[in-house]
Amino acid sequence: LEVAKQLTDDYPTLGGKIVTAVPALRAHMSRHAAGQSPWPFPVPRPYLLTVGTVEPRKNHRVILDAWRIAREDPRMAHASLVVVGRHGWMADDIETEIARDGGRMNIVRLAHTTDDELEALYDGCHATVHASWAEGLGLPVRESIVRGIPTLMSARIPRVGLADGSYLPFDPADARGLASLITDLLLTDRVRAPSTPRASDGTGWEPVLAALVDD
Repeated sequence: LEVAKQLTDDYPTLGGKIVTAVPALRAHMSRHAAGQSPWPFPVPRPYLLTVGTVEPRKNHRVILDAWRIAREDPRMAHASLVVVGRHGWMADDIETEIARDGGRMNIVRLAHTTDDELEALYDGCHATVHASWAEGLGLPVRESIVRGIPTLMSARIPRVGLADGSYLPFDPADARGLASLITDLLLTDRVRAPSTPRASDGTGWEPVLAALVDD
């Protein structure tokens, strides 16, 4: 992973001593059956969901720019964008823009949600978008993919353990290209193919636990 590489580059003496452990997708599965989340969120469908702290690294800038472009299509008049995540550092401009234009642009901003509320948002969305410039693993990406949600993923996010075809990559600097993907997904029927691992497959955290064991 990129983090391990950066550590090795900055601290050469750590070479060969860093172990990277990636949890299996099962670790990110829902505790609820599909469609059974206890909190039906009142956002008109179709809606696009993005989850993560609002800060420069998460690149909400390109999401908002792409959303404006996508909304130029009259067929997107009733579509919504739901932005979930706490207000992070250096994000005042993005938060101000959302507060100012949210009503006109059908943008819903939620700074805090419970696990059940987030699960209901996953249940109801047409697709998710993740535009980060960098990630350790990208946990919201993995939560989306394991639920079978169409997932738009920055090409800068690591793909370790993700099957080809389980996500749609995009250039995080290309708002127009992302807008095209958003429009295509939100104007098509909602189709999902969630993962259904066997109970015998474990919790999904076994690779992480194994890496913590001192042989």
